Amino acid sequence: MTLGQKIIKELKMKALTISQISEILKKDEATIRTTINRLKEKRLVSETGDFIDRYKIYKIADKSMNAIFALKLLMNIKGVKAVNLITTEGIPIDSILPKTVDPKDEMKYAAMTSAFISLGERACKETRKGDLNLVLIDGKEGKLLIVGCGSEFVISLSIDETISNDQLFSEYFKTIDIVRSTLINLREEE
Repeated sequence: MTLGQKIIKELKMKALTISQISEILKKDEATIRTTINRLKEKRLVSETGDFIDRYKIYKIADKSMNAIFALKLLMNIKGVKAVNLITTEGIPIDSILPKTVDPKDEMKYAAMTSAFISLGERACKETRKGDLNLVLIDGKEGKLLIVGCGSEFVISLSIDETISNDQLFSEYFKTIDIVRSTLINLREEE
């Protein structure tokens, strides 16, 4: 049995941290991380619908609406240039990015998104505004919309400058909310 197969076997039993997997399999943490990163790229993982991050295996593809289909649905919204599904810890699960984006930037982008969510949650908590619903960053050349998707995921959309906030919330947010609700329900069904 390969190291990758052993990691998948352990993670299917329960969520584990890298250090826990390292102890169980008697391998150093760097080797575990490298193997998990390689597994993300393998056909075995994409065909089975198992999305691996450093903590868990997320089974999304075997449900009625899988994550990549949901991301494609969001990409069809006028003005959307990139879509990401990220764990709240900042681990990218899946994304649709322009060809001009360096794949190495995906991790950096996921970490920044996680930081925005963390700051937003803290601001909501300290100002007694309830649970965080979304973060909107509105720049001169476009917007970044980050929407919570249950307690484990966030959806991040990069939107060009042609879309106004009125359009975003009156015309397009219904689609975003449908995808968000569907992904929340998929996660809860597991």
